[in-house]
Amino acid sequence: MISQYDYIYIALTVLAILSRYKFYNYYKFIKILPVVYLIIILLFNTTGIVTNFLFIGLFLCGIGDVLLANEKDTFLYGLLSFLIAHVFYIIAFLSVSKIHLNYFLFILPLISIVLLYGFRAKLKKHFIPISFYLLVLNLLHFSGYSFSYTINDFSAFYGVIIFILSDLILAFDRFVFKIKFAQLMILSFYFLAQYLIVKGLVV
Repeated sequence: MISQYDYIYIALTVLAILSRYKFYNYYKFIKILPVVYLIIILLFNTTGIVTNFLFIGLFLCGIGDVLLANEKDTFLYGLLSFLIAHVFYIIAFLSVSKIHLNYFLFILPLISIVLLYGFRAKLKKHFIPISFYLLVLNLLHFSGYSFSYTINDFSAFYGVIIFILSDLILAFDRFVFKIKFAQLMILSFYFLAQYLIVKGLVV
């Protein structure tokens, strides 16, 4: 059931996406509003070690949002901020869960290897950093499943999958080939992913 808090988040998400196309001068400031809202929801509804690490991760994502908004000057710093945020998400998930594996989890590592091998020529000097980023995404994938399995609520894991999809579209659009409506897909998936990850904790 959708609550009033969900409606507020949806409104902020729509505003953030619209600002990318209609109010670009204010985009970097408006884009962080959904994540700031999630931080407030998180801090007012939960406590504990998972909350602390997830808060740091969300905070770093907010910084990454601002840096990525400056697509040329600070883009790589934005990616670094998101990379570190993913590490804190991984720590948050594993801090309260044991490793649980499923056969389907190994699909992503296989896809990662195929993508890296297939596009190694286009990636050039970015091959090593992107390989490392994909490694972290795979760890996030495994840890997100373990966390969701432990608490018996898979919202966070679905959020992780959508987050990874958003990151892959961003990487393809930036380093491999341009994708039509890439920004719309990236932002939509990103905000949905963050919502589901927080929802997995605030239940």
